[in-house]
Amino acid sequence: MPSIQLDKNGLRPYAGPLDWMISGNQHLTSYPAFKTMLDRRITRLLEKFALASRLLLVRVGGSREQVIELDWGPERVVSMALPPEDIWNGQDELWCYMLENIRLQV
Repeated sequence: MPSIQLDKNGLRPYAGPLDWMISGNQHLTSYPAFKTMLDRRITRLLEKFALASRLLLVRVGGSREQVIELDWGPERVVSMALPPEDIWNGQDELWCYMLENIRLQV
């Protein structure tokens, strides 16, 4: 869902390995092809982590307590709660509002 919303808001220049974390891999025809794609995305993500001065990672379903547990620097984390209804189609306006001041620098 975050990757769909980032894409809709012009903030997703490429797919990453985290986009597949909940996919269940139901639509895959070949594990080797999936593994190759995932390895490529992991390599690209690690390169971006090494070079970027700022990053935006969006997670759905986590809590602020988990951020503190993982020591991700809670002072730089924004936590938002979205209504649980109609998460796939009815929250475009909320996502647009949350992301309206984010700019992509490639």
